[in-house]
Amino acid sequence: MIGVESMSRYVSPVNPAIYPHLTLVLMSIGVFFTAWFFVYEVTSTKLTRDFFKECLIALVASVFMGFGILFLLLWVGIYV
Repeated sequence: MIGVESMSRYVSPVNPAIYPHLTLVLMSIGVFFTAWFFVYEVTSTKLTRDFFKECLIALVASVFMGFGILFLLLWVGIYV
């Protein structure tokens, strides 16, 4: 059986010192794409809408907001 003393310590691939910067950058990008999605939905008509474009903008916004919220939770110490 392997003892705890002989195991190597886990080191995160992302330095915890940059969590605040990652949070602000990723959330800002996510808010930009979310705003773009809302503006696109409001200004387009039924004939000019493109389903692929809607899904792509929504997907990009959700990915950036999701990672931004993940780093926000890591920053404040909820996911430690």
